Amino acid sequence: MKHLFTLALALLVTFSAQAVTNAVQFQDVLAEQPALAGLDLGADFDAQAFLDLTPKKVREMTGERLGIKGSLALKAAQKSYKKQLKKGSATDIPKGLYIVGALFGWGWLLMGLMDDFEGNNWWVNLILSFLCLVPGIIHAFIKMNEYY
Repeated sequence: MKHLFTLALALLVTFSAQAVTNAVQFQDVLAEQPALAGLDLGADFDAQAFLDLTPKKVREMTGERLGIKGSLALKAAQKSYKKQLKKGSATDIPKGLYIVGALFGWGWLLMGLMDDFEGNNWWVNLILSFLCLVPGIIHAFIKMNEYY
């Protein structure tokens, strides 16, 4: 039991460290677009305001037109940011680690981490794993398609 607790603690630390390194900032996405390099949005500008930004609002804020190239770059940056948010919102757990964790009965923990402990998958798997380990393992492998 002591070894399982140590393994769970090590996995938790690893996932926490990985989640911190995968944090996405919209300023980084803006820096990748050369057409938007001169765009200064200020310190009080947040992520939702960046996603709601339009070329017309940029013109009102800066007094300069973005042009076609800048408008396309802005939309591409917003699309890239949304994609990274969706991808980064869930803890990225490698598929191999998911398989090993599911085989050892930790599928509920991995599902919970990837879903931020929202939804039904993790607690259903927890109940199945506690009732009998085999149904929990089978459930983890069936639900693996939702994550990978």
